[in-house]
Amino acid sequence: MGVDTTLSKTTKRAQRLAHGERPEVPENRRCTASKAWSNGQQQCSNAAIKGGKVCPAHGGRAPQVREAANNRLMALVDPAISGLSHALKITSEVCSKCGMVSDANGLVKASTAVLDRTGFGAKQTISLERPEDTSWTQYLTDAEWDAMEQIIQAAKERMETEPIDVEATSSPIEDNTELPASTE
Repeated sequence: MGVDTTLSKTTKRAQRLAHGERPEVPENRRCTASKAWSNGQQQCSNAAIKGGKVCPAHGGRAPQVREAANNRLMALVDPAISGLSHALKITSEVCSKCGMVSDANGLVKASTAVLDRTGFGAKQTISLERPEDTSWTQYLTDAEWDAMEQIIQAAKERMETEPIDVEATSSPIEDNTELPASTE
């Protein structure tokens, strides 16, 4: 069995972007404005804002345009939920007019896309944690354990009551103490 040397769609897109090529925008997502230099002859090639008809360069940043786009998307929420409800009830029905078997895949995909764009989609949380090396803990005395638990408890209490100052916590070393030189 040979090794698959074809590149994935994502990899090909990343390579095009790295070389300065712009990705193609689907026709239904393109900005409807005309490029200024083309005298109305050439349509803008940028993507329109979500729910909107124009890109940020052609007015998509304007508050009234953003509000109208948001209203268009929100108007699709109820039909999307109804579509998902209908998809749950479909059990490969055969159309009486054309004889085709109805499939809910397209309905589910469209409904999910609408709900994702309007903030009602599945929530994802990414948590980054460093694996802790706990081998050093065997050398702690009972008094040191107690002190450490008190420090952790105090930090948890502060975390619940005080907002985090990002600027103050961005540096791993807060004071300017000298680190001991290595003896290697």
